[in-house]
Amino acid sequence: MVPDNDPETPDGTSEFTQAILNGTISPIFTDDLRQVTRIEERRQRLTENNLIFTTNYTFNKNNRNGILDNNFYQFRFKIESAGNLLSGLSNLVPFNENENGQLLVFNVPFSQYIKTEFDYVKYWDLSRSNVLAARSFFGIAIPYGNSNNIPFVRSYFAGGSNDNRAWFPYSLGSGRTSALNDFNEANLKLALNLEYRFPVFGDLNGAIFADAGNIWNVFDDVENKDATFNGFDSLKDIALGSRLRSQI
Repeated sequence: MVPDNDPETPDGTSEFTQAILNGTISPIFTDDLRQVTRIEERRQRLTENNLIFTTNYTFNKNNRNGILDNNFYQFRFKIESAGNLLSGLSNLVPFNENENGQLLVFNVPFSQYIKTEFDYVKYWDLSRSNVLAARSFFGIAIPYGNSNNIPFVRSYFAGGSNDNRAWFPYSLGSGRTSALNDFNEANLKLALNLEYRFPVFGDLNGAIFADAGNIWNVFDDVENKDATFNGFDSLKDIALGSRLRSQI
């Protein structure tokens, strides 16, 4: 039996996927069921409402002397906290709750988490336009209180031109899951980059780079062990990409 809702409308599409998942529409192949499960997961994740009320502090330090300086370092530290003020107000104001027990503000559950990031960049000028550049990044966001996961816009993704360049954006991870969804994200990220830049001839320059890293879920509601960080054993999930490129 297929729901009467028009599947071209958002509500109709949701009713259709729910009918497949609860067995109203049957039989269905296992691979198709897996695809529908992923579609419904993405729909819920990408369309969920979150109220994010944050305070943050960022510290930046670098010793670069002009844009031509290729022998410098840069360090950035950031800490962000969300939801603590609203959680405190809940002791004075009787907020409503949803079916999951989350407190609501303007009928939307507010996010509560702590997030911190460390970003370090180092350049070495090896003379004659030969430059070695390295970058390391670590970030983690931990939900608690009124949240059991991190809002999509505050989560981490891997891949892309400014990350692990062997993968497209959002296509790497989480963990060893090998891109289950269109937009793969998690709340723990490790990224390491090393690049050697050198002149070829004229205005043509070359570069050899190696990128390593991944994203994982930790301290949230994801239970898939292939997607979660389970101690040092999970470091074997780190992906490595390398390439030789040229540019003018």
